[in-house]
Amino acid sequence: MLLPLAVVAGDSLTLSKEIETLDNFSIEILEDKQNVLSVDDALNQPSWKSSSSRISQGYSSSTFWLKLTVNNQTDKQLSRHLLFTESFLRSVDLYQKIEDRWVIRTNGAKVPIADRDVAHHFPAFVLKFSENSQSTILLKLESDFGLFGSVLLLSPEQFFQKSLVKDSIHLFMFGALCIIALYNLFLWFSLKDTIYFYYVAYIAFYSLWLSTYSGHILYVTPPSMYALVNTALPIALIFLILFSQKLLITKKLMPNTHRILSSMAICLALSALFIPLATSVSFQIQNTLAVFLLPFLLFTGVRGIRNRVNNAKIYSIALLVYFIGLTILGLMALGMLPYNDFTRYAPFPGSLLEITLFSFALANRINHHKQQAMDAQTDLLLMQQNANKELEQKVKERTEKLNEQKKQLEHLSRTDSLTNIYNRRAFRDIFEDSNKNISDEQKLTLIMIDIDYFKGFNDTYGHQAGDDALVSIATILDAQATHLEGYAFRLGGEEFALLCFSKNKESALLSAQECRQAIFDLTIENTTSKHQIITISLGVIVASKENDYSMGQMYKFADEALYLAKNSGRNQVILSDN
Repeated sequence: MLLPLAVVAGDSLTLSKEIETLDNFSIEILEDKQNVLSVDDALNQPSWKSSSSRISQGYSSSTFWLKLTVNNQTDKQLSRHLLFTESFLRSVDLYQKIEDRWVIRTNGAKVPIADRDVAHHFPAFVLKFSENSQSTILLKLESDFGLFGSVLLLSPEQFFQKSLVKDSIHLFMFGALCIIALYNLFLWFSLKDTIYFYYVAYIAFYSLWLSTYSGHILYVTPPSMYALVNTALPIALIFLILFSQKLLITKKLMPNTHRILSSMAICLALSALFIPLATSVSFQIQNTLAVFLLPFLLFTGVRGIRNRVNNAKIYSIALLVYFIGLTILGLMALGMLPYNDFTRYAPFPGSLLEITLFSFALANRINHHKQQAMDAQTDLLLMQQNANKELEQKVKERTEKLNEQKKQLEHLSRTDSLTNIYNRRAFRDIFEDSNKNISDEQKLTLIMIDIDYFKGFNDTYGHQAGDDALVSIATILDAQATHLEGYAFRLGGEEFALLCFSKNKESALLSAQECRQAIFDLTIENTTSKHQIITISLGVIVASKENDYSMGQMYKFADEALYLAKNSGRNQVILSDN
């Protein structure tokens, strides 16, 4: 289903019930190079710049502020999830002005998932936008690993769907990598060749980096350990170097190249050691090393082809594909390419193909176990097919669960949480349906109900007793509505309504009197009432097909009758003469 586009006026967003996803809209961005600005100081800066909500600022030690203004021009409160699509930022703080003061909610890698506004590995916040309101939202972003990502405004359903899609991509990558790693781990145990150990270690640490990049590592790693797990990438590159040296026989055929690669491995090890101490600097050093390492490994593969090294061609093709994907990601991380799904996931297909091709290169080494290798390859393909089926089943189950949650949310949105009968929102919808179905023989009847002296009851007996009384009264009214084949509503506070069809005004008046008597028979003590028990006053309006009253008109007439009943002594029914 195609989603409506966001309504954007300047740097302001306009919400509606129909728009469930806001993506790639205009925001304002401010760089705080000194990292000292408060929220009020930031707002008063003249250097705000217009930007897309998909940002890519490269590596910077600055703090960045994002500002967006959201208009809710509907007559209802709307709820949206604000999501930042990257998990590695050290700090993602949201500022929202509520009743002339800034409310701050913290998120990011430094905040445990259990303490977040939304228990999710991506920074996410639940925002409420009052009817006919304008809200200014600020995000304060701090990162040790570069700054890129996208700001999304999503309905709860779209938030879960977006999370499902992203999790499915990473789950597929994890599944494929695990299958390949297990296969080569088996070969290492069988053949005792260290090249398989290097390869499996490379996949393992690359998968750990992938779990860090995707944010799933946050579920099992405390924030204090987050910097430590970011050593996964340099360690993975170290094992890639060792694997390459072994596969291309560099120590024997290319000794100078072998020494250069060993020096790069030592530098990567040092950068990994310093990541917990100086995260940002170490991360930039290792990325600089990676910029030189991958082309040099590709150069080494070409030299291996010239030296007629077995599998050098497969190695070079695999590394070239991986290099292209990683280059796209690197240019995006440096702020030289825009942030989008293509640049964000660019390394995934390349790395998966690279690792798969490396696996094939290793399989070619097993000449005397050729038959066993073919059998293992068949088993690998079957495992991949089963993994895909399991993934499809999980996606199907998750989709069904989301649909069920959607139905539950719809039910909750139409039901009063205290009394479990319909609420004001449901009243509007059911009235419109009922008004369309008036027949010549039946008349639409609206009974407005108000509990007499309820404020005094609350003050005397306490709000818990008041809630208990509301539940008891709602139960009686719901039973009466069922008997009349109609509907009972709690419109707010002590105000209720019944909507049903009647043959004439006399039968409608009789139904209202039955409701009044049923509440009177409850005999709920209320010493503030002249009857010493809780009573109700009722106003009734009966509309025929010829009247064609609107909901507002019927509500007004019934409310006027109710007002007259209250002023005439309460505990009575007044029928509107309209």
